[in-house]
Amino acid sequence: MDAIERVEVAVRTQLVYHFAHQHGPFGHCDETNLPNLKKVSEYINWRDDLQTETSRSKEAFKRHFFGKYGDAHRNLPIWMISELMSMGSLLTFFKGIDKTIGSQVAQHFNQDMPDELLLSWLRSLYALRNICAHHGRLLNRVLGYAPALPHKNKFPEWHLMSEDGKRLVNNERVGILIMILRFFICRTSPSSQWAERVEQLFDEYPEIPATHLGLPDQWQQLPPWQNP
Repeated sequence: MDAIERVEVAVRTQLVYHFAHQHGPFGHCDETNLPNLKKVSEYINWRDDLQTETSRSKEAFKRHFFGKYGDAHRNLPIWMISELMSMGSLLTFFKGIDKTIGSQVAQHFNQDMPDELLLSWLRSLYALRNICAHHGRLLNRVLGYAPALPHKNKFPEWHLMSEDGKRLVNNERVGILIMILRFFICRTSPSSQWAERVEQLFDEYPEIPATHLGLPDQWQQLPPWQNP
């Protein structure tokens, strides 16, 4: 949860920054600025959810904004409304933006990262977050939404195979998400001790095979963990 929250904040910051620069503070109020959402269903539902969160909020910045600018504006600017978005709403927002903004957000984390890959990873992390929030089991669990792997030509380290022809990191189990979180943490919180805590947790329970998480026994030596 610690790592996922850091990723969520980092993506939210980049998304809002680039969206506001291109479409202005109230660009989210115009459905044409989210061309990849269906107006009748996805966009309207997304806006309704934001309105609900706004009405529920007791944040001081909300009271200040409407107290000062309420006569001219019925909606919060994007950098304020983003503070009230759930991770699900954030994913819908990311899905809806045009490719130019999506690429800018993805390239903040890696210049060769396509926006489709970032969205796939975020969806899987969102599902993981929900499992953790409800104290669900991760051991031996098959992911409901398996994250896409980076393109083999540019990211061969994510496609290493064992001698018997099996992928060293199984993208249908939680181990792949541990690697993905390592990738993000190195870019968003380089001073974090999260990776060390993960290794310590594995060391604390040596009787549990890493293979139950879709990882090889010497998973700490894999390039995505060593050089994310």
